[in-house]
Amino acid sequence: MEILRRAGVKAEDKGLSKVTVNEIREAAREARKLNKSYLLSKPNEHQRIIYEILEKERSILSGQLYRLYCNRIKEPVCSRAYRNMMRKMVRLGIVSGEMYGTWRKYQVLI
Repeated sequence: MEILRRAGVKAEDKGLSKVTVNEIREAAREARKLNKSYLLSKPNEHQRIIYEILEKERSILSGQLYRLYCNRIKEPVCSRAYRNMMRKMVRLGIVSGEMYGTWRKYQVLI
């Protein structure tokens, strides 16, 4: 809803009588940037480290990501808590996760 509202404001500012796909795309880009800054201002240390690894690697299998995370933090969470954290990050739209054989492959979205 917020994206459509922003797109409407953009169209109005441009003197358009209708919202076009361009305004929607612009509004969506802005919303993603705002969403990223908000979501990344709230992570705990574990999520921040995982995100930093994902930003550097761009695309990585879950097991490799967990190993890199464990190497970077003094007291890592157990694998179950890690999986729950990753599901939450996917649900929030911070990262994407797709099945790659028996592993999940993660990528940064924002």
